[in-house]
Amino acid sequence: WERIQKAEHDMAAGHFQQAVEEWEACLEVVPDDVWTLRLLGAACVAKGDLARAEELARRALELEQKEPGLYLMLGRIHQARGQMSQAEVWFNRARAVDPNHAGVYVALGSLQARLQDTDGALQYFHKAIEMDPGTVGPMAYNAIGRMRLAQADSEQAREAFQKALEIDALNGDAHNGLATILIEEDNLEEAEAELEIAVRFLPNHVNVLATLAGLNNKRGDYSQGIALARRALAVNERHLQALNNLGSALRDTGDLAGAKEALQTALEQHPHYVPLIMNLAQVYLAEHQEEKMAELCRRALKINPRQPLALCNLGTYKVSRGRSDEALSLYRRAVASDPEYALAHTHLGILLLNLERNDEALYHLEKGLALDPGLQERERLGEVIAGLRKAGYQGMPSVQPTDGTGPTP
Repeated sequence: WERIQKAEHDMAAGHFQQAVEEWEACLEVVPDDVWTLRLLGAACVAKGDLARAEELARRALELEQKEPGLYLMLGRIHQARGQMSQAEVWFNRARAVDPNHAGVYVALGSLQARLQDTDGALQYFHKAIEMDPGTVGPMAYNAIGRMRLAQADSEQAREAFQKALEIDALNGDAHNGLATILIEEDNLEEAEAELEIAVRFLPNHVNVLATLAGLNNKRGDYSQGIALARRALAVNERHLQALNNLGSALRDTGDLAGAKEALQTALEQHPHYVPLIMNLAQVYLAEHQEEKMAELCRRALKINPRQPLALCNLGTYKVSRGRSDEALSLYRRAVASDPEYALAHTHLGILLLNLERNDEALYHLEKGLALDPGLQERERLGEVIAGLRKAGYQGMPSVQPTDGTGPTP
């Protein structure tokens, strides 16, 4: 019993492999201990060793049929394999064993999120929160946050993680989730502060390692970002965020083949994760495979019609095909989705200039340059802006959608 507890402490301290080895040793002494089988099985799920996890869960279930956590584990194993119907069967078995187990509804919500049923997922998550707000509430809110991150909906994700922290101010997963959002927003100091708290409670946790990889990538320290992502993947070779951040770093350092391999591996497991889809789209763009890039952008927009990078990339693709009206609509949607997105303003301004809509063009060119003074073409744009001002144009904003939605050509 003391060795089991020691392994639990090792796991909490981030000594993952040490904990696994300790539990394996315990099973050699007491092979039928359900608690050890369950703990080791959960560790194998986290490690991505799904075959071993299933073996352990089934052994435990032969010994104890009334433990809902074992049914939940088997459901999560099938979900990780992409076997959603089998996962649902196991989750419902867990519910039949204990209809009042709030964690069952978090699992069912996560399954619906993977199936792209956002409304169904939210119903299950909120039921779990209603049943057990204090203990399961943070877990459910974090699951909502992860679902919104997958949809590239940062505001809804932020709200969910903040609600988790209202219940448990020291929740490491919630702080890690907020850090992920802040990194994407280039708010690196605030992201680091959130990660400092996450590391305190989840030291060496695979999720934190993956987020730290993203932070180092944003700082331009790609060697450290790659090293951290690989550390996370050494624990779980299927880890989504680690593969995504590894792919981003390899792309930005010119290893397009390595980036594509990492991102495609992750996309096979998580076909609806928008940040991953867009990272792979950027790899195809760098390879000048514009058709594949456009296909992925459309795929992202089916999940989140307001994704600004997808809208902007697809707009540029339409311009290259001579379809200016479609490009204009896409750029306007990008600006409406994110009014602070400099590249969208710049591309919109250049297109409007080519269409001789100079007042609108001036507005967006000035806006783009103000938002990002370091734009590569700033000198040429500055000359264009000066010429338009000299010609008497005032700079009028475009008529555009108010929310960034609309049909995607």
